[in-house]
Amino acid sequence: MPSTAGSVSLYRVDFGSEIGEVPRLQTCFYDTATPTATARIADARALVARAQTLWNLPGPAREEANARAADAIAVAREVVALDAGFRATLAQWLVFPAGTYLMASGHHDDAIARMQEALGLYDRLIAEQPGSDDLRYRKAWTLVNLARALWGKPDHTRGAQRAVEATDLLRRLATENPGRFRGGLGDWLMYPTIPYLRQSGRTNQALARAREAVDIFTALNATDPATHGPKPAAAKKLVADIQAEMPSGDVQSDDVRPG
Repeated sequence: MPSTAGSVSLYRVDFGSEIGEVPRLQTCFYDTATPTATARIADARALVARAQTLWNLPGPAREEANARAADAIAVAREVVALDAGFRATLAQWLVFPAGTYLMASGHHDDAIARMQEALGLYDRLIAEQPGSDDLRYRKAWTLVNLARALWGKPDHTRGAQRAVEATDLLRRLATENPGRFRGGLGDWLMYPTIPYLRQSGRTNQALARAREAVDIFTALNATDPATHGPKPAAAKKLVADIQAEMPSGDVQSDDVRPG
C-alpha cells in the first residue's frame, strides 16, 4: 500500500474471481492522505461481507474467508485508532465472523485470542456505560463463544467456567428484563453450559442448571407454546438423565439453584 501523502491506495473485493459466484470485480479506492473513520469502516464492512460470502462456499474458500475476516479486523483496528466510537463494532467482528470462523476451521488458539480481545473491549465499554443492556449481552455472547473455542482447543476446565460466566451474566440480565433475555438464558443453559459441566464432572452444578432450564421453559411455554413447546420436555429429560448418573444422595442442597 502506498504511504506517501496524497497517494491513493486501494483494496479489492474479488467478486467473480476463480472462486467466483458473482461475475464482476469491484474495486474500492480511498485517499490515504485524509483517512476518515467513516470511509475506513465502510472498507471493513465490505471485507466482512466478502468473508461471509466466501464462508458459505464449499472447500478451500473458507480459509480465504478467514483471511478476509482478518483483513476486516486490521482495518477496524485502524478505525478505532481514529475514532474510539467504533470499539463495539470491532469487538463484535472479533467474535463474528473472525473468531467463530477460526474456531470452526480448527484454529482454536487464534479464535481464543480474538475473543479475549473482544472481551477486553466490552469490559472497557461497560465500565464507561454500566447501564447498557446491549453491551452486557454482547459480553455474555462473547463469553459463550469463548467457552466453545476453549472447549474445542481442548481446554475443558476453562471452557466450562466461561460458559458458567456467560450464563451468570445473562441470568442477571434476565432478572432485570425477562421478556428479552430469559429464553436465551434457557438455551445457553441447555448448550453449552450443562453439557460442559456434566462432561467436566461438575454434575451437581449441571443438575442445578438443568432444573433452572425446566423452570424457564415451563414458564415460557405457558405463554408461547409454538416457540418453546419441545423445550420443557427436553430440559426435564436432561434432569432425569443427570440424576440417573448420580449416586443416591449426591445432590447438594446448596447446588439446587445457581445464583
